[in-house]
Amino acid sequence: MKIRVVNTASKANAVQVVRYQNGKWMIVQHIGSSHNDAELEALIVVAEEWTKDCKKQLS
Repeated sequence: MKIRVVNTASKANAVQVVRYQNGKWMIVQHIGSSHNDAELEALIVVAEEWTKDCKKQLS
């Protein structure tokens, strides 16, 4: 799984956890959207924690 930051139509940055499956990137979890750098950094930290927790559950 990877963390992806994409621009939205409202000029915000969306933070998503994605995985590559069957030749496509699939959104596993939408973490949230930010309008400034501080919010973006906080969402990336949340996404990293979410992926760590998810990997622990899968093992």
